[in-house]
Amino acid sequence: MECPRCSLLSPEGALTCDCGYSFAPTLEPRSGPRTMTFHGGVRDAARALLAMIGFSLLIVTAAWAYARFYQWLFRHLLLSDGAKATFEGRPAQVWFSALALALLPQADRVLPRFVLNKITDENERAVAAVVLLLLIMVGQTLAWLDLCRWMAAGIRVSTGTALTFDGGAGGCFLWVFLCQVVTALLVPTRFFSLLLLPLVLRGGSRWMINHVCSKHSKLRFTGSLWQVWWRTTVAFSLSILVIPIPWVMTWLYKWAARNILIEPVTPEGKAFLPAR
Repeated sequence: MECPRCSLLSPEGALTCDCGYSFAPTLEPRSGPRTMTFHGGVRDAARALLAMIGFSLLIVTAAWAYARFYQWLFRHLLLSDGAKATFEGRPAQVWFSALALALLPQADRVLPRFVLNKITDENERAVAAVVLLLLIMVGQTLAWLDLCRWMAAGIRVSTGTALTFDGGAGGCFLWVFLCQVVTALLVPTRFFSLLLLPLVLRGGSRWMINHVCSKHSKLRFTGSLWQVWWRTTVAFSLSILVIPIPWVMTWLYKWAARNILIEPVTPEGKAFLPAR
């Protein structure tokens, strides 16, 4: 039989291909949702964190920071049916997008001052400021979309399931816009706008997770706003101390994994809900 992933021929009746693809009929829709758990430890989280910091500091290697993070994250995921996952995305594929995400926040601070200082008319200055901000947010939106699609395509499930990301630019732009609003309100509100951060994080996480899908299933994030709010508040407070960050990472992702469902979908693309 021919492997649909690598086209390698295997003996009839083989369970797996040499590339790791499973010939078992695990891609068919199931009668109910599956769950997942995260089994990463603090030591692995610390090693991944140090690698991510090292790659991020160089800026031009920011894509490798994302790759290292996803390798750590997906390697420790276990699905309720026993399936495992790894991440094989190549950092070079999103090098420009990762670089843009690292530099655009700096451009948001530098470009307006550089450009607006050359404009004397107040109305023109206001228009130029809005245009610059919109261009920066559009750039961030396109970079995040590219990164999300790369992330989903790079996940390798032991069952051979191929994942994609079908989120659109509208939802991503809204999330980028809300992040900009929270950031802009930090000083005027004396950092009270941080209370809105969990709401923005939940919306962004839910949008990102809910748009990861395969031919027969899709993900759905079920974490409540209250759970996200108090866990984000605790995580932010502990992260100020720096040392607990690896523990905070494992604590958050263990909770997040428990709140993600893998739901079967009908041929029309709608989630299949079993009768109760």
